[in-house]
Amino acid sequence: MQTKLFKQIKKIFQESHYQLYLVGGAVRDKLLKRESKDIDLGTNARPKEMLSILREFNCKHIGFGTIAVYKDSETIEITTFRKIEKYSGVDRIPEVVYGDCIDEDLERRDFTINAMAIDLISGKLIDPYFGESALKNRQLRIPKDDKLVLREDPLRMLRAARFISELGFEPSYSLVSDAIDLASHILFISRERWLMEMDRILLGNHVKKALDFLVDTKIINFILPEVIPSMGVEQPEEYHHKDVWEHTKDVVDNCPKNKNLRWAALLHDLGKPRVMTHKKGQIHFYRHEEVSAKLADHICGRFRMSNQDSKEIIFLVRNHLRPNFYSDKWRDSAVRRFVLDAGDYLANLLALSTADITSHRVSRVNAGLKNLFFEIKFYEFPFFICFQ
Repeated sequence: MQTKLFKQIKKIFQESHYQLYLVGGAVRDKLLKRESKDIDLGTNARPKEMLSILREFNCKHIGFGTIAVYKDSETIEITTFRKIEKYSGVDRIPEVVYGDCIDEDLERRDFTINAMAIDLISGKLIDPYFGESALKNRQLRIPKDDKLVLREDPLRMLRAARFISELGFEPSYSLVSDAIDLASHILFISRERWLMEMDRILLGNHVKKALDFLVDTKIINFILPEVIPSMGVEQPEEYHHKDVWEHTKDVVDNCPKNKNLRWAALLHDLGKPRVMTHKKGQIHFYRHEEVSAKLADHICGRFRMSNQDSKEIIFLVRNHLRPNFYSDKWRDSAVRRFVLDAGDYLANLLALSTADITSHRVSRVNAGLKNLFFEIKFYEFPFFICFQ
């Protein structure tokens, strides 16, 4: 973290008698002993004052009190303390009132684990809301008034889910309760911002816990209402031993950390409740993959996904059953056709099909998939699937 540019900036602020603090996620990651990609600094200097004392560097005021300092491939952002930061409407343009001390700045931050600062002159940790304790106890809390903080910026509800997914922390009772009351406010946030947070939620180590949070707080009702009918829908034990939603969470968690792959896992069985039939005491979901693909198409559009990502996700959803239907009766031409149809999506399709195995037939289906992998010379792919 102590790069040459960082040390130069620190020296300039000290000589100019301005306060300078390491703030936010960089402090959190430092205490967690994790590498932080970004260096964010806070100061009582106003933007014009920063541009003046940093004139020897390539600097730019990127808006709302933040100065970006560029040198070679490194960028450091320094922001004037904020006393007030409010958002209105869907444009995500904040109303900002500058502050004069670090305590005011920390008070308006989203979670206590992000409401810490390190004084770069003295090295002292500034932690008025016990963020370090929250890190040790794996708790996710808001510094002061939960409802006010969430109302000012509803995106923080999705950020809460992201931190739960990435860190596995427990949300406080008040955070969950107030998120329930304000869940509909997520509609004020742009869909592109939804996507940015959902991508990170799906890639977390504790994604099932984060999905539970989205369900418990009713946020899922507004961003992904299509999953609600799958909750409590039973499945034949021969294929899956959990209801559709619980199975879906397992599949997401079982998938390697690939964005499109995990999106496809989340959406792959959405069609089941819509096509479910009962025949001779058996539950059937005929052609559910086709309905799931159509729903996935709508969802990709809602989240403003790129055409490239949408195309892959929809393909994976529509074809997720094909590898599991493999048998030794397939001719070489059928295997070649399967490989050609999958194209660049082959590795992810095989990964999704493997993650989808959560039944009592695991050994049988795994054996079939393993034979298929040998048929298509799967060893050429640097992959991650293990067989029992």
